[in-house]
Amino acid sequence: MTLDKFKRTSGQAAAQSFRDAALSWYHGKKMANNNTVPPWDQLKHDMLDHWAHPARTDKLRTRLSGLSIQGGVTEYTRHFQEIEVQIPSTDMTLSDCKYWFTLRLPDDLSMQLMSCEEPTMMAYYTAA
Repeated sequence: MTLDKFKRTSGQAAAQSFRDAALSWYHGKKMANNNTVPPWDQLKHDMLDHWAHPARTDKLRTRLSGLSIQGGVTEYTRHFQEIEVQIPSTDMTLSDCKYWFTLRLPDDLSMQLMSCEEPTMMAYYTAA
């Protein structure tokens, strides 16, 4: 099975184990998505957004603040993204995210990115 096919079908497989409130929540997500099972990445993000314990967000923020750039900018960006995507957008604003991301970057790159005004973090990740 290819990774793409896995991501397309994993949401449907996960939904088979939903019960009670989780099942109602899932059906609402499916209906909002034109009665189609949301892709796994989106479903996972939405589940974390809806049910994640607040302590989990604190733990993820701590992991972000502890990241170092020792492996290079590309590796740092990848690690930062992997952690940041798990934090609900309601718990970390774009400005917060931008600040934490640029904090460990080399000064010249950090200053260049901080002067930009982009609507999403993806532009900053790409620029780095």
